Amino acid sequence: GGAGGAGIYSTISGANVAYAGGGGGSVNAPGPLSNAPGGVGGGGTGGISTPGQVKRGSNGAIGTGGGGGGSFGDAAIPEPGGLGGSGVIIIKVSQSQTNTFATFQGTTEWTVPTGITSIDYLVVGGGGGGAYHGGGGGAGGARTGTIPVSPGDTFTVAVGGGGIGGYSVP
Repeated sequence: GGAGGAGIYSTISGANVAYAGGGGGSVNAPGPLSNAPGGVGGGGTGGISTPGQVKRGSNGAIGTGGGGGGSFGDAAIPEPGGLGGSGVIIIKVSQSQTNTFATFQGTTEWTVPTGITSIDYLVVGGGGGGAYHGGGGGAGGARTGTIPVSPGDTFTVAVGGGGIGGYSVP
């Protein structure tokens, strides 16, 4: 199976961080071949099938939107694809010379602090789960931008979870 796609890079959190890499595909190998890597940015690694060994795909990293790795299951040893990594929302609040970052990985209410009139944001959706027999899950979508706000505005921040890996029951 092929490697998962590379993710996006963002500096919104103050560092050059990768998000949302695709999951790697699985390998059906007659010998000790390595499984396909996930993409840069939290994608899961694909499973591998060698004589007497069947592995599930690994999970995408939490808070990255990475896709889960594909498994190589068979009728005798069914193994699911890896779970997609949950999404993340990062809000950058700048006031004077100071930057503050709020990172969310669940659902919550957020209130704009005093003195803030705009925010920068990075939103990454949850990654897709890996396939039961093959491909890795797709990366979560990502979006960045700036929006005007007023102090005291309240927002509901809801972060998407990752997809469940595919599974087959014999």
